[in-house]
Amino acid sequence: MDHQNQHVATAVRKLGTALKMVGPPISTYLQQSAAVRDAEDHHYNKSYLQVLETLTVGWAELRKVRIFYYQYPAARYEKYLFSPYFIDWSTSGNYTYSIGWREPPNALRAVVVEHLDRAELTNEHYLIPPEFEAYELLAEAQDT
Repeated sequence: MDHQNQHVATAVRKLGTALKMVGPPISTYLQQSAAVRDAEDHHYNKSYLQVLETLTVGWAELRKVRIFYYQYPAARYEKYLFSPYFIDWSTSGNYTYSIGWREPPNALRAVVVEHLDRAELTNEHYLIPPEFEAYELLAEAQDT
């Protein structure tokens, strides 16, 4: 990821601390990696963090999220409801994806978090279908 993200930095720092006794080289690397995530020169994008945090809370609490984004080439703001089923960071590239149910068009969609402008948590709940297989969908997407 090329974005500054205090949540990732904190998690990596804690993992590094936990591994200090059993793997000092790994611990050192993780501590350095956390410092890079916190560095002032690392790209800071306030809207990215706000959207990612909101999608994460929506996923954790099974609450729909209202997404706002600027649509090109129509040159207008759009909004829709999104039920996040999964969030993952791309291993090839610097994008964060969320897969979930989008209303409209009432279909399963993947969204690139970096392309979204704003997100609002709603009080409307949803369920993730038991047959939903995130990694299967990601594998299919990479094969195409």
